[in-house]
Amino acid sequence: MADAGRRLIAAKIRPPALPGVVIARERLEAALLAAAEGRHIVLIVAGAGAGKTTAAVQFFAARERPAAWLSVDPADRVAGRFVTYLSGALGELDPRLGAMVRDLLADGLPPEDCAALLAEQVGAGWTVVLDDLHHLEPDAPALAALRAFLRSLPPTSLAVLVSRRLPSVDLAQEVLSGRVEGLFDDELAFRLEETGALLAAREMTADPASVQEAEDLFGLSLETARKQGALSWELRTAVSLARLSHEAGKREHASLLLVPIVGKFSEGFYTPDLKQAMQLVNELGGDTPVREQADAAK
Repeated sequence: MADAGRRLIAAKIRPPALPGVVIARERLEAALLAAAEGRHIVLIVAGAGAGKTTAAVQFFAARERPAAWLSVDPADRVAGRFVTYLSGALGELDPRLGAMVRDLLADGLPPEDCAALLAEQVGAGWTVVLDDLHHLEPDAPALAALRAFLRSLPPTSLAVLVSRRLPSVDLAQEVLSGRVEGLFDDELAFRLEETGALLAAREMTADPASVQEAEDLFGLSLETARKQGALSWELRTAVSLARLSHEAGKREHASLLLVPIVGKFSEGFYTPDLKQAMQLVNELGGDTPVREQADAAK
């Protein structure tokens, strides 16, 4: 356990709970195991709601060697905070590390140097999962600390980087040496048989092929809307896709898809499209910054 003196949000340094119904995706599990074999860094990069975190949690749980988890959020853009929580996550494996980094920061050592020194303490065979790294993009000061950590991480350890976009870290040497592997949207996408298994697990009678085809079409529409910067179109498509995913039993997928898009709005909370979207967010149990703004506008 991490040292008792730290005051950290415990949920950030533990894997999140999985949804109530989760199917085994042997194909994806095998791909992750193969990606990690003999590698130093594994990238899991895909859009919102693709199942990145679920895949990472299942991979984390299956690791037989020591493993640490950090869920990154927007507040971690501050380098000192990022390094503090990173040391707290690793402190779950070695309680000395949290206190070490706090002392180094208190002495005025730059966060990136603290991150490098922290990485040097990572044990052989350890796995470090960093989830939601997109919150640091594109230019957070914490990225310098992340780069320093990865540069100094022992080659006998494994870093799993989970993000909606490729992390802004220099991996050229690792790529050239074959020490980096990645899983992206295509690998994470549900196959027809996986959709069928999820529907069966949810005791739903929908046709898997019809659900899969509809999701593909909505996904294409969503991509087109984003490319054209058509936010209203993007919202309407996201609501339709999120509702379909929810009805197919992919509640987490639906929430992770819709919440970030709703969060782009700063006005128009009582337009029909946005009201419908926010109602669906409530049904899914998600949260979004616009909810407080909408309440304040009443």
